[in-house]
Amino acid sequence: MGILNITVDSFFDGNKYFEKNKAIEHALKIIEDGADIIDIGGESTKPNSLKVSSYDEINRIIDIISEIKKYKNVLISVDTYKSEVAEEALKTGADIINDVYGGLYDEKMFEVVKKYDSYVCITHNRMNSINCFSNVVDETYNELKIRYNEAINVGIDSNKIILDPGLGFSKYGYNNILILKNISKFKEFNLPILVGASRKKFLKNLNGVDPLEDNLSTLSVTAYLGAKGINILRVHDVKENKQVIDVINSIIFGGNCIE
Repeated sequence: MGILNITVDSFFDGNKYFEKNKAIEHALKIIEDGADIIDIGGESTKPNSLKVSSYDEINRIIDIISEIKKYKNVLISVDTYKSEVAEEALKTGADIINDVYGGLYDEKMFEVVKKYDSYVCITHNRMNSINCFSNVVDETYNELKIRYNEAINVGIDSNKIILDPGLGFSKYGYNNILILKNISKFKEFNLPILVGASRKKFLKNLNGVDPLEDNLSTLSVTAYLGAKGINILRVHDVKENKQVIDVINSIIFGGNCIE
């Protein structure tokens, strides 16, 4: 999953693709680099980021969705926690709603997903910016299960639910590392698992290197998650991360090797 942030303040690429032409150009590069999914966001979800109205968020992303829909070999995900934005995106042809609050922020979100029979990614996130955990793995798992059950109760098809343990959302750095260490726990759901570790600052805890300046820690985590069989990796640098996954797939899962 390649990231396309149409924002002014995202933590890694804010303001790079805010202009429509630059956003479309980057979307085409993401496709060329081998992404299966493009995740489009019109509002940054980093801590203390600028809040964007639904109207402005819609205006930022709708034309981009329409343009990308011309390319049949890529799915479109929309990174939003607002049901109004989700509905307009799905009307325009988006395939997945990626809600970083897992339906907690907007109680109408799951109803919109059901209405359009779309895929939804439910991310673990406690509404406050940082929370304390007694056992971050078990608590994240159990709270995701609650959100999953809520989606099912609304009538969302279980085959269209993706789960994300929410690295960086309401968690300290060491919480994120514990989630990574125990990532196989989340495969017990028997649902697709999405992980977004790309360039996040907690990666500096692993090797002391700023992940905004050096991509090695992200690529290392990608290799690890690929070896664990995680289904969807949300990344900024599609080409490099896909090369890592291709190697992992060839070694572990019997992919094609070049003679």
